[in-house]
Amino acid sequence: MIRAYRLHAMRRDEASLLNPANALQHPQASLFVLGNLLRLDDLGRNFQNEVITALKALARAHEINNVLAALKALERAERAEQRERSHGEGGAETNGRKQALARLIAAAHQPLGIRHSQSRFTLAEAGLPHAVAAFGLDEVEAALLRMITLLALEHPLRRTYVHLFETLGGAAASYAAMLGLAVDEVRARLRPEGALQRAGLIELEHEFSGISYYDLTRHFRRVLEQGIETPAALIERLIGKPATTALEPDDFAHLGRTTEQLVRLLTRAGETGEIGINLLLYGRPGTGKTEYAKLLAQLAGLPLYPVGEADEDGDEPTRHERLAAYKTFQHLMSPRAGRVLCLVDEAEDIFPGHGFLSLFGLRRQEGSKVFANRLFEQNQIPTIWIVNDIHALPETIRRRMNAVLHIDLPPAAVRASILGKVVARTGVALEPARLREIAGRFPVPPAVYDRAAKAAALIGEEGFAETFAETLDGLCEVLDVERTTAPGAFAEEVFDPALSEASLDLAGFAERLRGSDKPFSLCLHGVPGTGKSAFAAHLAHALGMEPVKLRASDLLSKWVGESEKNIRRAFAAARRNKTFLILDEADSLLRDRKGAFRSWEVTQVNELLVAMEQHPLPFACTTNLVEDLDRAALRRFTFQVEFRPLPPEKAARCFRHFFGLEAPHALYGLEGLVPSD
Repeated sequence: MIRAYRLHAMRRDEASLLNPANALQHPQASLFVLGNLLRLDDLGRNFQNEVITALKALARAHEINNVLAALKALERAERAEQRERSHGEGGAETNGRKQALARLIAAAHQPLGIRHSQSRFTLAEAGLPHAVAAFGLDEVEAALLRMITLLALEHPLRRTYVHLFETLGGAAASYAAMLGLAVDEVRARLRPEGALQRAGLIELEHEFSGISYYDLTRHFRRVLEQGIETPAALIERLIGKPATTALEPDDFAHLGRTTEQLVRLLTRAGETGEIGINLLLYGRPGTGKTEYAKLLAQLAGLPLYPVGEADEDGDEPTRHERLAAYKTFQHLMSPRAGRVLCLVDEAEDIFPGHGFLSLFGLRRQEGSKVFANRLFEQNQIPTIWIVNDIHALPETIRRRMNAVLHIDLPPAAVRASILGKVVARTGVALEPARLREIAGRFPVPPAVYDRAAKAAALIGEEGFAETFAETLDGLCEVLDVERTTAPGAFAEEVFDPALSEASLDLAGFAERLRGSDKPFSLCLHGVPGTGKSAFAAHLAHALGMEPVKLRASDLLSKWVGESEKNIRRAFAAARRNKTFLILDEADSLLRDRKGAFRSWEVTQVNELLVAMEQHPLPFACTTNLVEDLDRAALRRFTFQVEFRPLPPEKAARCFRHFFGLEAPHALYGLEGLVPSD
């Protein structure tokens, strides 16, 4: 990033070391630096004369008598030196000139007795001591921060810095010359592990002209320019206020004892002073990751501070600015380690991952190991990182997390509970049955419920439920939400086993399975419309589980290897959420490998077979073409149930059930009828 420092390269014959446009502003700093530059004997007499010329202009403009007197004494000493040389009495610098030069340096370093009008320089300088105290900076770091601040605010000394950089060939040497400090001391303070960069106060910048310099980070500069009254005020402006949530543990009941474990991790880390504690929450947008992070902090009894979010003007911070804000927080809050937590939301924006470049087979540089070590293994404040796409984080970052949790769409029962709170905030009351119905029909993240409820409330309280449902329907459309692919979104009505024909007694079979505590797998096969998927959902409810129905189209991908990943994720989600997985159209996923023409057709079946064997919960597959299934797959099912067309007696019973009328006599002569007919 190039932040227009405008330190453009100058020709050696340009007139002054100070920018003539504002050369007379803030003379104290200029006098101090010019006095230090007079000590640079290695740069020769010509450079020294440039410094003296700049000093003379400043002294005359501000009537600095002691400097003017020292300049006159230097002029006399130089005339005397010239006379001695003209008489051949030595070529080296005379003692008289050395003494006059020392007097001039001392005069330049004396405080001025003039009052400066209020300016950006004086305002920033007034706040710097508070920053030095808040960040615990030493004298060298304080001097560097002051000089970098002045240059960042377009001080006349900018031209001096450029001249020195071109002459001395480096930033550390240039700052050292201006401040009269040892180069090694300055270089050590400017390193990435030094307090100034580690605290997120400064960052290295480069210009196309080849000039390198240190600039204030944006968030620190903004606070400094606003004025700082006390160290506490600086900390409050840089850190902000802790985040809170209105959600409760019941809203994340589907995560089970994981919540308790993570709360214990955060509290114990604080009690023991353990460093490098990082928790990663990931999942699709709107599933409540941020609110869950706030809840964890609330349960741990620790304030949670979001860092690197929108600034006070509402502008979006850059990656560098977010990292600087994080480093500032860690540094400022280190004395309170064990009593606070840090939150970094949308963290994938900070770290270079794969993203757009991967479309062309390229990968961004993942960053140095040293950088990752410093960021994730040395943070004193436990940090909760939140991302939407886990794969957007480089592997070097992922492996340094202490705990990782995937937060997916909550089950329908939990969604109904959250929905009740969302609706209540609008001042409207809905019956629990209606809440459950809406939560089942619209399997969307809680954030979508909130937006739809606000819209429906603004439209009007009358007919709120219908307006709310219509709004959700539109949002589902643009979000590409498939009603049958999420927990609680099962479309079939309540299943009656007496209305289906199968190879065994469905009611008794369901009753026996409900009393079992062992996992099992089902292959439900038969002609379309016989109730296979409906029975699987009925069985899930009988077991007290949420049915999740996935079609082959939900899992299959045109990209090689992606289908296998989708299969793993589907079973992992079912295991994590303790849901009853129903794989519809299983013949598309478990097709006999003997007829495979491509390697991925085999690996896809292999992946699913492994997932079926290792799954610790009940699940079911449905198919209309059982004869196309791989033989190995059939052997792995605990039970196989064939669903058949209805015999005449059951067909008549279905007619009475759906129409409330006696079946016509002609119905008994029809063959191949199924419940969906």
